[in-house]
Amino acid sequence: MRRLQPAADVELVEGDSGAILFDSRSGQLYRLNAAGLVYWLGLASGGDHDQAVAAVVAEFACPLPVARNDAGTLARRLLDLGLVHAGD
Repeated sequence: MRRLQPAADVELVEGDSGAILFDSRSGQLYRLNAAGLVYWLGLASGGDHDQAVAAVVAEFACPLPVARNDAGTLARRLLDLGLVHAGD
C-alpha cells in the first residue's frame, strides 16, 4: 500500500478511548477507537501503512494478520471519505 497522509483539513481530537476526526470541508465527525488512533498517529508522524500497523501490533499485542486486515479496512474507509490521501 502506498504511503497515506492525513488530509490537511482533518483535525484530530484525542479522548480517553480513541479520537474524533473532524473534516472541516464537510463538517462531519468520525470516531476512531484506540487502535484506529494508534494507526492514525502512525500515519500522521510520517510512517507508512506497514509502520502504522506495526505500531498497532506493538501497542495492543494483537496478531499481525488481524491488525493488517483491520488496518486495511480502515485505510480504505479513510481514503473513501477523503480523510487521508495517497502520498509518495
